[in-house]
Amino acid sequence: MEKINEYINLISSTFKKERLEEILKRADPFRTKEHYLYPADERGNHLKGFFLLEPIVKHSDFVELISEDIIKWIKSKSIDFDLIFSPAQDAVKKLTEYIASSLGKKKAYLEYLPTGRFGDKLVEGEIKEDDRVIVFNAVAVQGGCIGNKLPKLVENFKGKVVAAATFAKGMTPLIQETEKKHGDNFYSTIQIQVPVYSPDTCPLCQAEIELIPWTKLLETI
Repeated sequence: MEKINEYINLISSTFKKERLEEILKRADPFRTKEHYLYPADERGNHLKGFFLLEPIVKHSDFVELISEDIIKWIKSKSIDFDLIFSPAQDAVKKLTEYIASSLGKKKAYLEYLPTGRFGDKLVEGEIKEDDRVIVFNAVAVQGGCIGNKLPKLVENFKGKVVAAATFAKGMTPLIQETEKKHGDNFYSTIQIQVPVYSPDTCPLCQAEIELIPWTKLLETI
C-alpha cells in the first residue's frame, strides 16, 4: 500500500503510481469536501465527498489501464471463473466488457437505477447453476454491491462467487468483511477515504451544510 495523498492509498502493487496520478489529474474524479446523498433517494446515506467513475472512463486509455491491471491480478491468482457480474451502470460496463472480452468470459448485469441504487433483477446475460463468478463494481465506497447485493443474486441462481474486484474501495465495515472473506481474491486498485453517515447521525446535517444528490455531479461532466 502506498499513500498518494490524505484521501487515497494505492493498493495494487502492479499499478504504477505515475499512471494513477495521471488519472487523478486528467479526470479529476474525486470530490473531498462536499455533502452528498447516495443513493439519491429518501433512503440514501450521506457522504463527505464523492468519487466519480464517469470522468475516468471517458478516456479509453484509462479504461484499458484499469482493466489490464485487473486482468493481471486474475491471471496472477489463477482465478478460475466463468462470468463477471456487475451493475448495469454505463461507466462500469465499459470496464466489465473490456475484461470479459479480453479473457473470453461471459458477463451479466444487475439492474441499475438512476438514483445509483441497484434493482433486483438481471437486465443482461444470465447466471447458470454452478457458474463461478467474479463480482465487480468499479467504485465500492460502502461495499453493498460487491459485499451483499451481487453475491446474493449469484447465490439465488445457484452460482458461486470465487472473487470480488473494484477499482476504488472505501473503508466501511462491509468492505472490511469482504476483505476478510475473500483475502487475496479481493482486488482493488486504490482505497479512498470517504466518510459515510446515516441521515440521523450525519454531522454535516447538524452543521447545516447543503446536502447535494450525487447525480448533480453528472451534470458537470
